Amino acid sequence: MSHPAPYHDPGNVRVDDHPNAPRETYTDKIAAFFKSRAGEWIDGRELGTIGGVYAWRTRVAEARRTRGMRIDNRQRKEGQRTVSEYRYVPDETRLPFGWSS
Repeated sequence: MSHPAPYHDPGNVRVDDHPNAPRETYTDKIAAFFKSRAGEWIDGRELGTIGGVYAWRTRVAEARRTRGMRIDNRQRKEGQRTVSEYRYVPDETRLPFGWSS
């Protein structure tokens, strides 16, 4: 009786192709997206395409809670529609407590 060989990376297989490799979560994707666009206001509809159309708000909350990310939110009216926008503020751009810009 033969047993399957243990996983061995021959150098041409991506580690995440292995069935036991950790998978990127939607929260990972949201966090990476915010970091790639630090300081920019992003429409919530765009975040839905990355974090899942029904759960992107949860993914934003998880990025705040589990990764310590400061993600601001603002809302504005555009005709009859309310636009909800989010912005990641990296630590290095924050002023010390009590300071103002």
